[in-house]
Amino acid sequence: MNTEPPETRDTTSGAETADNDRRPGWYAILFGPTFYLIGFFYRTYRSNRERLALLRSRPRVASLIRGALVLTLFLWIAIWLFASEESRNRLTETAKQHFRTLGTAFSD
Repeated sequence: MNTEPPETRDTTSGAETADNDRRPGWYAILFGPTFYLIGFFYRTYRSNRERLALLRSRPRVASLIRGALVLTLFLWIAIWLFASEESRNRLTETAKQHFRTLGTAFSD
């Protein structure tokens, strides 16, 4: 049982102490959250790419994903065919705008 008073106990791990000793406090306050966020997104991206590669390597799963995409495409075509003229024009313009936005995102 620990007999030290709570205010004198060291509750930080060695890694946290080492990180805090290497950089000044203002650096951690200004740039710490940004680096943690970048690291989070990188780890998430990497793990998702690994999972997707695993799924795509299995033929049945790959054909299931491809089938779902084709089914979604046909569903949107059916929606477009049965929509009123005003809704059809609005849907077409929205799709064109999204493709333009996508094109500019990849051209930069």
